[in-house]
Amino acid sequence: MVSQALKRSSRHLDRRIASYGFAAIGALAMTPAAGAQVIYTQTDLKLTHGALTFDIDANGTPDFYLVNRQTNSYYFVGGELFMRGNPLESNAVVGHEGNRVYEALPVPEGVTIGPNSPGSFLTASRLKAPFMAEAAYSYNVGKILNGRFANTTAQYLGFRFTGNRATHYGWMRLSVIADVTKFPSITVKVSGYAYEATPDTAIVVGDRGHSTAQSPQMQPSGLTLGQLSLGAAGRK
Repeated sequence: MVSQALKRSSRHLDRRIASYGFAAIGALAMTPAAGAQVIYTQTDLKLTHGALTFDIDANGTPDFYLVNRQTNSYYFVGGELFMRGNPLESNAVVGHEGNRVYEALPVPEGVTIGPNSPGSFLTASRLKAPFMAEAAYSYNVGKILNGRFANTTAQYLGFRFTGNRATHYGWMRLSVIADVTKFPSITVKVSGYAYEATPDTAIVVGDRGHSTAQSPQMQPSGLTLGQLSLGAAGRK
């Protein structure tokens, strides 16, 4: 688990978030190109364990996997929430890498995400997936509750992905409940996501553009992550 590392790096991370916020003020002045085309997909998804597969641009190739890993053993009960990218692509999310911590960070609404936006992108690989929330009880360290997305409502995850050999930027809106007294200990709801269809073009977090689509390509996934053994993901 990552709880101890998170505690050691909390002060540094708080400074990084603060500096991100100041830099974001300048980013608000950036305007997407005239040819920008934001594609928004409205969803109503609920995940208590396992994984959800996201084909952001609906081209038949998964781009991201939202993973809710739950454990129920004698010594440890709880779960962790991660975002993983397609292993064949260099897909990434906005986040922070510290002392043994690889953490996704919420991006404020109205901030621009693009080639020159503030903040760092973390490659969402299988071995180094950005951590989002943790809620658990361990007999060794007691109660654990960590992560910038834990117990938040309508927070935005910024991401970058490769589609049709081009780089695109986007955001995902989700709410996370983390409760150490329950099992499953983490419940996440995804209410929508959007991406900029024009390659290498910035997107403003929260911008839904003029196109709204439902999400028939959204599928629960328990087998596509290879070595992970995942349960089924449920819809609300």
